[in-house]
Amino acid sequence: MEDKGEKEENAAKPAHKKENNLEKQAIILFVVMGLILASFLIAYYIFKPKPYFDYEGFRITKMKVSPSSPETFYVITLQGKGNTQSNIYLRNDPRKLNVSVDVDRLFGGISKVWITIPPDLKSDAIMASNDIGVFTSRISLDTSFALTKVEEGDYPQIGCENATKNTRVFMINISNETRVYEDGYCIMVEGTDYKKLVEAADSLVWTWLQRLKK
Repeated sequence: MEDKGEKEENAAKPAHKKENNLEKQAIILFVVMGLILASFLIAYYIFKPKPYFDYEGFRITKMKVSPSSPETFYVITLQGKGNTQSNIYLRNDPRKLNVSVDVDRLFGGISKVWITIPPDLKSDAIMASNDIGVFTSRISLDTSFALTKVEEGDYPQIGCENATKNTRVFMINISNETRVYEDGYCIMVEGTDYKKLVEAADSLVWTWLQRLKK
């Protein structure tokens, strides 16, 4: 017959076994939850939309000017001499630009760039001229801004008649068609409205970038 101590020991065994099973189940549960969490994190970082994309040999980062501003820029970083870097800004996604750019004279001894607009255009046109001017400055071209007609003051008056082999004039204007084309050594950047005018300016910069890369 079992004595009192043996009975108590035998009675404790099922309870102890039950505790061990619960511990094992808890460990398995934590391991499974850990694997699920790890899988979620891996999937998140793999499929998370990246702030940049690669297109036509360039890495392009999409960013806002500031958290409070709705305006978005597409930034392309250029590598210069001596490990210097400079950023080129587009206002439009280059993958969606479809403005005709028919120019061949963007190279070959350019020493000066004038960007000019008619004085009767709205200030919105300055965005297009500024975007081109920032780009030409970033690629080390002497860049200045002007008006096609000046009645008073010291602001430069520049038109296509001032364009030469070494001096390019970029004429920014509203027209009945959105396109970029050459008129001698003058580069015409035209849009049917101000939004299209900025698209034309971005298309010119993007085309120029591609040619520089080649």
